[in-house]
Amino acid sequence: MTAKLAHILLVGGGHTHVEVLRRFALSPDAAVALVLVSPYATMPYSGMLPGEVAGHYTAAETHIALRPLAAWANARFIEDRVVGLHLDSKNVRLASGAIEPFDVLSLDIGSSPDMSVPGAREYAVGVKPVEPFLTTWESLQQAAATSAIRTIAVVGGGAGGVELLLAMQFRLRTILGNGTARFALFTDQPHLLPQHPSAVRTRFRRLLDERDVELHVASPVHAVEPKAVVTTSSRRIAADCVVWATSAGAQPWVAASGLACDPRGFVQLDAHLRSTSHAFVFAAGDCA
Repeated sequence: MTAKLAHILLVGGGHTHVEVLRRFALSPDAAVALVLVSPYATMPYSGMLPGEVAGHYTAAETHIALRPLAAWANARFIEDRVVGLHLDSKNVRLASGAIEPFDVLSLDIGSSPDMSVPGAREYAVGVKPVEPFLTTWESLQQAAATSAIRTIAVVGGGAGGVELLLAMQFRLRTILGNGTARFALFTDQPHLLPQHPSAVRTRFRRLLDERDVELHVASPVHAVEPKAVVTTSSRRIAADCVVWATSAGAQPWVAASGLACDPRGFVQLDAHLRSTSHAFVFAAGDCA
């Protein structure tokens, strides 16, 4: 009698799941049927994103091809997006309509900027997911070359927003010279980089001044309109493009499944990266 295989479903091609696949490839387990679901066939290493935006790295250097990695680990690869999780029946629903069962589920789906501000989803481009952002970035460079884009606003004064702004500015100045698009940075905090020491904040404030970046501190963005951002003080600042790099938000289908999550929708875990409410669910990375 053939023993029943344990079906392990990996949702998301994040860093942790890349390592899981590598370890299964190096040490196969015949009792496990491994499946990887990801909406993209490649996984960008987020730590190298500013370097790719700045032109220091190529896409091939910053991305991991998931399909051959899965094949190496003897895992089935499904290029699709999970849109629903059913804990009682132990399956997930995919955007294609397909249902994928599991015995053990692991989530490594990352996060995305909170774009609940009116107009943000329609008129701004989120930094995550990374793949659509990089596609938009290519179009922005072409538009800036024809002066169709003259002002770029970045919303988010944390490390990610500051670094991304400087990377975009560096790239545009490299290919177009100093007469390229101007940049503005918006943060709802009274100063940049609130998680960093004051000396670091001072240095970056000086750097942004030297780069002619228009800085708006203590200026929460209340709405995004075509060609403009509106702050809570009702100031309307012109911007041909708005890049959204605020604090992360969770994917809504996770909390909607009944999985234990914190008030922001991120998975609650024990010391073993296991769900506090469902022992057959694990999570890692920005979604937890």
